Amino acid sequence: MRFSDHGELGLAHGGLRQKAFNVYEESIRVPLIISNPRLVPTGRACPEPASLLDLLPTVADLLGIDPSPGLRGTSLAPLVRDADAPPVQNDVLFTFDDMHAGSGLVREILPGIPGRVRCIRERRFKYARYFTEDDPPREEHEMYDLAADPYELENLAHPDHPRFADPSVVAERARLAARLAAREGQP
Repeated sequence: MRFSDHGELGLAHGGLRQKAFNVYEESIRVPLIISNPRLVPTGRACPEPASLLDLLPTVADLLGIDPSPGLRGTSLAPLVRDADAPPVQNDVLFTFDDMHAGSGLVREILPGIPGRVRCIRERRFKYARYFTEDDPPREEHEMYDLAADPYELENLAHPDHPRFADPSVVAERARLAARLAAREGQP
């Protein structure tokens, strides 16, 4: 198994330097490569959403070991064993809270800038909530239709976007916001 993490999120999305906290695909999409000629005799790719939290349950499942109680994540083993298996999960929750971002500072590196991130990533859609620790928190939102906009250039959650008030976009945004809120509330 070969895998990585998302790194520090800087310089993604065309070289951004002023938005170090982001959930663009270049930042959060990382490889997970499983090479085993017995399990996977021919190479293939799987487009289903997955998270690093899924790594240990997957390894345990492939080895036939019962995972530790309370272990988070979902086993991806059915997808490894059968390319035609149905999805094992509909979405993943991405979070980022490192307000110091390797700076060594004891305060938030960018006060007032929404640097805490919660994002729900489905196969087609992505919805993100950026927020500060302020009371009340300052929030910003992003929503992308990854099928229609794979480069994430059209933020459907921005009030200035021409489709912001489109009923289908409003409904999808509400569904994703509710799904994110539900996932945030999960232990």
